[in-house]
Amino acid sequence: MKVTVIGQIKNKKTGLGKAINDVIKYIIEKNSKITEIDITNNKLFFNVIKKIITSDTDVFYFTPSGSFGGNIRDSIYLFFMITKRKKIVTHFHNSAFGKVLNSNVFIKIVNKYLYSKVDKIIVLGEKSKAMFTSLNIPENRFVVIRNGIDNYLFIEKDKLKEKFLSPDINIVYFSNMLEEKGYKIVLDVAEKMKLDDRYKFYFSGKFFDISLEDEFKKKIKNLHNVTYIDGVYCDEKKTLLEKMHYFILPSKDEALPISMLEAMANGAYIIVSDVGVISEVINKNTTKLLSEINNNTPKLIKNEILDTSNKLGELEFKIEELKRKYSNEKIQAEIFEVIKKLI
Repeated sequence: MKVTVIGQIKNKKTGLGKAINDVIKYIIEKNSKITEIDITNNKLFFNVIKKIITSDTDVFYFTPSGSFGGNIRDSIYLFFMITKRKKIVTHFHNSAFGKVLNSNVFIKIVNKYLYSKVDKIIVLGEKSKAMFTSLNIPENRFVVIRNGIDNYLFIEKDKLKEKFLSPDINIVYFSNMLEEKGYKIVLDVAEKMKLDDRYKFYFSGKFFDISLEDEFKKKIKNLHNVTYIDGVYCDEKKTLLEKMHYFILPSKDEALPISMLEAMANGAYIIVSDVGVISEVINKNTTKLLSEINNNTPKLIKNEILDTSNKLGELEFKIEELKRKYSNEKIQAEIFEVIKKLI
């Protein structure tokens, strides 16, 4: 079986980049031939088209963008895939596709034609299917496959018990440092709780705006309860997450954040926006869903932490159940099976 993978392959440290590379690795392990076409650099647009046209493949596996400009680019790539008359699988890791479709009539018409030619559409949850309502795609074209969690990240039972014996309460924001992700809200919570030494806040993520980074670093100089870590990966990530009691992500837009799943795998209490397909995977006993984000959100989060922090050791985090459902090996096998069945 020959598979051509098209997506932002080189961005291995992003959630999407890691997900794509996990698919590539698994397909190679199954002794299938892989061709990689990276679309990270838009300057190589015509080079990508050439690679699609000249590709010798059985199946295209494609991860589309959720932005307006990205959709225009992806539509052209998808058109040339269709001209090859090969099987096509698209895998959506975003929740913004529906907004893009509804923003422009022409975009909707073009995508309706293109996705009528796509063989399978992998989405992260049942709610994700709503993005495609206006395209009238048959139900049997959709496959729901969640994001996966690397096996090494699941916390051991003894370390979980040990964590809840700690006098400190560790709280993490683990995502890109973007305003729409809600890091300023979490910083506001840290400021409101600075007088209680038990509550330690950790921020781990990358800034893309120097002025915002300077503003953040200046502010935390006066907050002894805040630690900033630029980014953590592999063993460093495990060390950070397994000591965290809370994971907070008051984001305005998410599909299914891998960082949240990883925090769940480490027995963290989740405080997160009710967006994307998050409500389909959470443990209701160890999660607070934020129905909306407003000026009252920091106070709400603070109160949730204060109300639950003394009860964490009594809660059932269901780590083994999470492992059965969302281990990365299981997820990759499901993706491979979708591709394989098309041949």
